[in-house]
Amino acid sequence: MLWHYVQLKQYGRDGLKVDLNSRNRLILKKDDEITICLLGAGFTTGNMGVAALASGTIAAIYNSFPNAKIYIVDFSREPAEYKVPHPAGESIVKLVNLRFTKKILLQNSIVRLLVISLFALCIPGKNKRVRFLKRNPFLKNIIDATWVVSMAGGDSFSDIYGFRRLLYITLPQLLTMLLRRPLIQLPQTYGPFNMGISKIIAKFVLNRSHQIYARDQESLLLVQDLTRGKARHPGNISFDMGFSLPPVPPVDEIMRYLNGLKTKGKLIGLNVSGLLYMGGYTKQNMFGLKSDYITVIHQLIKYFMNQDGVHLLLIPHVYGKGEKSEGDSIAIEKLYNEFNQEFNGRLHRFEISFNHHQLKGIIGQCDFFLGSRMHACIAAISQNVPTIGLAYSRKFIGVFQTIDESLPVADLRLLECDQIIKIIDQHFLNRQILQEKLQATMPAVIQSVLNFFEKVVR
Repeated sequence: MLWHYVQLKQYGRDGLKVDLNSRNRLILKKDDEITICLLGAGFTTGNMGVAALASGTIAAIYNSFPNAKIYIVDFSREPAEYKVPHPAGESIVKLVNLRFTKKILLQNSIVRLLVISLFALCIPGKNKRVRFLKRNPFLKNIIDATWVVSMAGGDSFSDIYGFRRLLYITLPQLLTMLLRRPLIQLPQTYGPFNMGISKIIAKFVLNRSHQIYARDQESLLLVQDLTRGKARHPGNISFDMGFSLPPVPPVDEIMRYLNGLKTKGKLIGLNVSGLLYMGGYTKQNMFGLKSDYITVIHQLIKYFMNQDGVHLLLIPHVYGKGEKSEGDSIAIEKLYNEFNQEFNGRLHRFEISFNHHQLKGIIGQCDFFLGSRMHACIAAISQNVPTIGLAYSRKFIGVFQTIDESLPVADLRLLECDQIIKIIDQHFLNRQILQEKLQATMPAVIQSVLNFFEKVVR
């Protein structure tokens, strides 16, 4: 039996379970019923990477605490319940839906919740304060949590996507602090922070986080520089939670189709980013890529179509609708329509959508994979598929290096199109060596992620 310790201060029967200033300790056993709120990852968007982070985290929680009660606290118009598969089976996880809206009088408006929590600080007596806060059902879920864990979408604890995104992910964390819940920063990328106000917010949140985990060395150094030793926890590096996402094997019809392609030669998976395809949110090469992304993708398609017996499957990892959407599926449809006839049935795509578990199952059937979405790459790497990351930010190389420093990344910000093709050609020809490295490494990585919460709570 594993025993874990966190600090405790009792506030009576209706009081808070955990207080970081106490010298008392709460003893937790593996079969205890604990409650965990997950911030910054969920299933309400079309981004399968964010969904993979949520499912991977949930799988890790249930691996250490099978009786845990888990709530996803995220922005959404409606509450929801999800059936989430994990190594031990399947569990129901509820969504506590906050609102990021100008309608601040709504009961679950993040602005209203912050104001209520600030007002509660003026109420004398801890028991009275807690009872007052629990009148709001959205606050009650957070107050009752043993821990609140934050993912920030994996890479949104930054202003790389704009200040609004940073505000979007930090407001629920500020609410957690006002409610005096222990906030754990799960493995993620931190920074860059290009604006002064972004650095101020980051410092405030990180200095008051109970524990901090980064998924790459550069992020950890940035955290330590921002906090300058004032954080409660100095920070550690751990693997991305998406590695523990359970894949779902393709249904029989899809499996027969993929097997049919593989009997004709090698099946190559190519994930195309709709966000990069449209030039980022600014539509003006927002991420500073050295070569035009569309040109790079065109050249990649032509490269693989020039290889004997290769079939190329275009795989989305973000779904969307409309020309203004960042959905990969939209960019893929354009590419398919442009190149399908030229390459005589060797270019493929699915017209139906899949969830993150199913997409991982499909990616696992590939003989070689390239991805512009990092969690599409993680889906491949975690199944020992030789993979090259087509990077638009430093998160790719940071995450890849935590696994093996030799895992290849083609940084689109630094390389010209012909240099990218050269890297891909080199590793495609030597893909068996890459696969052997993954086969030797991945079992320990996945087990480490599944055991993550055993080290967090000590």
